Amino acid sequence: MTINARGYLDHLKVYLNTACYGKTCQASEARGIGEKQLVLSEKVEGTSRRRKVTLGFDDDAFAIKLDQGNDPLFHFLTNGDGHLWSRRCDFVVFERRGERLHAHCIEFKEASTRIPVDNIFLQLKAAEAWCRSLHKILGAYVDEAKRLNLSCYVFTGCQNPAPDLDDTGKYLRKHPSIRHYLFDDADGMNLKDLENSTVKVIQ
Repeated sequence: MTINARGYLDHLKVYLNTACYGKTCQASEARGIGEKQLVLSEKVEGTSRRRKVTLGFDDDAFAIKLDQGNDPLFHFLTNGDGHLWSRRCDFVVFERRGERLHAHCIEFKEASTRIPVDNIFLQLKAAEAWCRSLHKILGAYVDEAKRLNLSCYVFTGCQNPAPDLDDTGKYLRKHPSIRHYLFDDADGMNLKDLENSTVKVIQ
């Protein structure tokens, strides 16, 4: 049964066992943000620094940190052994925009020299599969459905991303469904302004 976007998002907040997922940022990083903002942050590997991106939204949104722990996302499947379902991206942001629902799968990569495009592709592909699975499971158990518009992004600190991007300088050349943003460019953006020419519809 199809329900309205606000109802679906509100139910999703209740159904998701968010305690199993990590917080999207540290408490100190969320101080002072607006009611219509959310913060995504992650520790830079091998350093004490953290990357922080603040994103705005107009209607309603919430985010989860999909890769915080090592517990399997699906306990009925083996975790590890290189299976795609053992991979995950950093964040999934669910957003309601009027009567449309969006899922933004976002990977943070410091990648100061070259962007590890194949690894990013697998992580975001796994996140897409997780969103599809969640959508199907809820539909099977509670008979509630709403079309979900999914897009994939990678935010990097790459000093010279051009060799790994297409001719527009926006998308990964090898995986053109993934939109690239530098951390500094993404910080402060509204979710509705995140550009991606590829939107996958889950229904």
